Amino acid sequence: MNFLESWVEYQFSSCIDTLPLVQLMRFKKIINIENCKLVTASKEFGIDLSQAHNALADIRATRELFYKIINRIEFK
Repeated sequence: MNFLESWVEYQFSSCIDTLPLVQLMRFKKIINIENCKLVTASKEFGIDLSQAHNALADIRATRELFYKIINRIEFK
């Protein structure tokens, strides 16, 4: 198991959070965004978040962001 897979496994052992994934992708220059806010990451991945800070809209955007991140990450 390589480092990224072990890190992801550790992160997801108790919860699923998109923030560390977005931060890692930004650090590794997989994505080029100004900050790691949900609105910014959603825009980068083409997710509509026109109703930002509405609880249900944020949850739906976070869920969609998670799946888009997982589809973009290459596990070797």
